[in-house]
Amino acid sequence: MSHIQVDGLSAEIDGTPILDGIDFNIPRGQFVGLVGPNGSGKSTLLRAIYRVFKPWAGRVVIDDEDVWRLAAKEAALKTAVVAQERMGEFDFSVAELVLMGRTPHKGLFDSDNAEDHAIVDRCLERVHMTEMRERSFLSLSGGEKQRVLLARALAQQARFLVLDEPTNHLDIRHQLDLLRQVRGLGVTALAALHDLNLAARYCDRIVMISQGSIVADGTPDEVLTNERIARVYGVGARRIPDPDGVPQIAFYPLDEALTSEVVA
Repeated sequence: MSHIQVDGLSAEIDGTPILDGIDFNIPRGQFVGLVGPNGSGKSTLLRAIYRVFKPWAGRVVIDDEDVWRLAAKEAALKTAVVAQERMGEFDFSVAELVLMGRTPHKGLFDSDNAEDHAIVDRCLERVHMTEMRERSFLSLSGGEKQRVLLARALAQQARFLVLDEPTNHLDIRHQLDLLRQVRGLGVTALAALHDLNLAARYCDRIVMISQGSIVADGTPDEVLTNERIARVYGVGARRIPDPDGVPQIAFYPLDEALTSEVVA
């Protein structure tokens, strides 16, 4: 398992600041949720962490190594990504796409072997997609594609897993199943999530960002207060009882009469 440190990360696009001095760390084995409203900088932050968007200041350190100083293959051995991506016009079978997760473990002329195929089979089984292994990836539903992309990341066998809105397109059952799987992997993980209730249930810690800066970092109980949600998201929020003791939140428009009931 890996330890991740983000130090002073700042980024801009076309001269517009997107991230401003982001600092946080993820201890080994912890599952951290990254939350914030649309446009807060979540995806830019993740892309800076997994080397798609280079920040103009700051560092991302995994196991004492700056990821932007690593070769691409070295970085891929450390970090696997489930991104909001499209495969374009290139079509692959489900099994072929998951097999791509083995690429960082290969030399230039190495062919796929029995161990690679066994790993693919195990990863497809973990995401309940074994029966789809010969299907065209482009023929799948959005939720099925997301599960296959998770299987590809698992096949990579990296120690740090980054997920950008992994529950998009999934029905409720598969949202719960996917996050439960991530939590049970035993790897260090960072996931950008829209659903605050899912983040509260499955994440060890939540980092909340707004307008490119961290506004809270702590346990779900510490971060998800009614007052903070109202301030950051612009909606009313009320914590409701949950038999498991997990923070669960009901939301309502701030312009309703219930606004006066918003408390920290």
